Amino acid sequence: MLPYQMIAGGKFTLSTATIASGLDLTCNSQKPPDFIVLRAITGWGESGDAQAIEWFWEKSMAQGTAKGILQASEASTPQLPAMTAYTISSNGISTYDTTNPPTFAPLATTAITGNAGTFIVTMANTGTISVGDYVRLYATTGELQIAGYTFQVTAVTANVSITLGYMASSGITFAADATAGQVIKFIPNRMYPRLRYIANITKAAQAVVYFTEQNDW
Repeated sequence: MLPYQMIAGGKFTLSTATIASGLDLTCNSQKPPDFIVLRAITGWGESGDAQAIEWFWEKSMAQGTAKGILQASEASTPQLPAMTAYTISSNGISTYDTTNPPTFAPLATTAITGNAGTFIVTMANTGTISVGDYVRLYATTGELQIAGYTFQVTAVTANVSITLGYMASSGITFAADATAGQVIKFIPNRMYPRLRYIANITKAAQAVVYFTEQNDW
């Protein structure tokens, strides 16, 4: 068997809010990456522009760490400013193998509201759930129609609530809002069935199909 090798790259836009909340990137590799390097497209050698211009992680390093180059400000000379190597000790780069993803403990919800509106899941403990994460609801007392459904999170208020913004917000009603339930975060396995739940289909000449998470259909 020949050794497997893959080199891939891409471009994405970051904002201060994105950096603060974390960014998930999917790599279509058959195994976890051995080396990751990220470079700023702008800012290199700009006078008066102090910023991190490159950072990297390789598999011998601890999860949640990274090393990089911090460009210092040198407004008086239009040339490459002095650079300082630095290490990120937290909120760095972490990887996981989607063929054997980590598991998470269920978290309790005291309410799920959203009849004909935005679906909000009230939680005293939101754990490690972040925007873009996938969650599954079950034991949804009073709203068993969505028990076992998976959703993608569109907003998080830490230890207060999460928002399931892809859930249909028009033309769908339940007998009542859920008064209790369990929320479990999960990372979709590469072998996980490609299943997307349809939340609603509007009745119109140009019907709109609502899914509970992002999809490529």
